[in-house]
Amino acid sequence: MTITLDREPIAALNADREALRGVEAMTQSGLELRVSAGDQSVELPDALRLVLEQAAHELVRGNRVSLLPLGRMLTTRQAAEMLNVSRPFLIQLLERDEIPFERVGTHRRVAIEDVLRYRAQRSERRREVLRALSEDADELGIYTD
Repeated sequence: MTITLDREPIAALNADREALRGVEAMTQSGLELRVSAGDQSVELPDALRLVLEQAAHELVRGNRVSLLPLGRMLTTRQAAEMLNVSRPFLIQLLERDEIPFERVGTHRRVAIEDVLRYRAQRSERRREVLRALSEDADELGIYTD
């Protein structure tokens, strides 16, 4: 099963939380983990063990989980979806050099890492603005007890 950006994040059922707690504990135990199917069995590689541990950790807490393969180039539609903006707005960001991109023929492609970096920077800017607004409100006495 390939997880793409076109899929919704994965959420766990409440009924699965206890099993997920067990998976989380097993991945943290340091013991060898194996996956078995019929008469075949393989040891879980460390990289997959870490992914499984983090996924179980988030799912137990009720968070949804997505896998994003780093190194992947996104279409402008996919990048816009990740940023929750319109495709035309994303094109403006690209043309203003706010997010790097490459051209493949006539199409633009954006590295997933660049989209994630922009999203993190945008979130940090928003937090700074909210912090400043909160400080201004305190100074003006808007929020008094």
